[in-house]
Formats: sequence, C-alpha cells, structure tokens
Amino acid sequence: MADPNSKVEAAHIVVYSDSTDRDYALKVRLGKEGYQITHVRALDVLVAQCRRLRPQVVLIRSLAIPRDVVKIIRQLKNLGMDFARFPTFLVLRGHVARSLMPLLAIGLEDIIDLDDGMEILVQRIKEVEKRGSTEQGRANETRSGSRGNLSEMSIIDLVQALGPSQRTAKITVCSNRGGEDKLVMFLNRGNISFAKLGELVAEKAIYEALAWENGTWLLEPITEGELP
Repeated sequence: MADPNSKVEAAHIVVYSDSTDRDYALKVRLGKEGYQITHVRALDVLVAQCRRLRPQVVLIRSLAIPRDVVKIIRQLKNLGMDFARFPTFLVLRGHVARSLMPLLAIGLEDIIDLDDGMEILVQRIKEVEKRGSTEQGRANETRSGSRGNLSEMSIIDLVQALGPSQRTAKITVCSNRGGEDKLVMFLNRGNISFAKLGELVAEKAIYEALAWENGTWLLEPITEGELP
C-alpha cells in the first residue's frame, strides 16, 4: 500500500506565450492539477529554462498566423531546442492549428486547437506523464500522412516547415484551377531531391507550382529506398 504521506514531485511545465490572452486562465487550470508553471516571453529564455529546469512538458501558445508560427519553430531549432527531449505542444487558433499539422514531422508532441478549450490539453499532458521519458516521441513516429490547403499553407511554407526535420517524405500538390496539374516532390533528409510537374522537372516544376494559390497538398513519410 502506498504511503499516504509520501509526496510526488509535480511535473514542471514551461510555457511560452506571444500574447497575454488566456495566460491567467491557463495558469489556474494547470495549477489545479498540481503542475509547476514557468512563464516566459522570449524564445531564447525558453530554451535556457528548458536546459536549466528540464521540464516534463513545454507549451508554445501563439495567436500568430501560420507563417509566423513556422518562424517561431525555426528560431527554436536554431537556438538548439530539442523537441525529442522536451515534449512540446503547440497551442494555436483552430484554422492555424489545422494548417500546421506537418510541423509534427519535426518531433513536436502535438498541435492543440486553442478553441477546443483546456481540457484536451490537460488530458494530453497527463498522457505524456504516463508514457514516461523513455517513450518520448513515439507517438510522432507512428503518425502517417498529413493533408492541408495551399490557401492556409503555401508550398514554400510547407517546405520551410519540414526542412529542419531532416525527414524523408513525398509531397503531392494538386491545383484547383482545373486540369490535372499535380506537383510531386521528394524530400531526402529535409532537402528537395526531386520534383516533377507534367514535363517539367527540378526547379522549373517548383517555380511553376509556386503560382498556385488554391489547391491541396498531401505529405507522406517514405523510406530512402522509395526515393526516385
């Protein structure tokens, strides 16, 4: 039987926010679960606190547009943030959260819709606690393809988001302007190794597709043996 007087150390959560909106409500809700919360407002401070405190979970809350959220993640990578070591949740507005699902490929724990409320976030944090540090990142490894719209995340944004991941993947982009326009790109360890659009290949294929403002894309993880 467990000792009722034994004290279990509460999980530490470091929270970065680019807006004060809902900060207090988040602190109160997580505090009710017994979590220790450290709030930061600068990305370099976030990375420094992760190295010093070794938190069980990191939250990045942003009200920014998709392109600016991608910049946040790229800056964290450049600062040496290790998403595999510190399970990291992005908490974003609904349409932004849906459009940035490809960022899961770089090792983020999950992307949570801010409009869904805090209960889903609390539940996911508890799942990370149960899983334990030896299984960090396993959920990301089992995720399959992601889909999105060019109106929410352009080809350039998509490639820039996936670059730091060093993942090997196939990206299929279809235009909504009619016909059978389809760009197929292959990433080898995060770098574009092949691209084809009809008779166009390499840079010419990509440049032609950059003009597409409407359409859909599909990201599919592949092995190096499947590269053209």
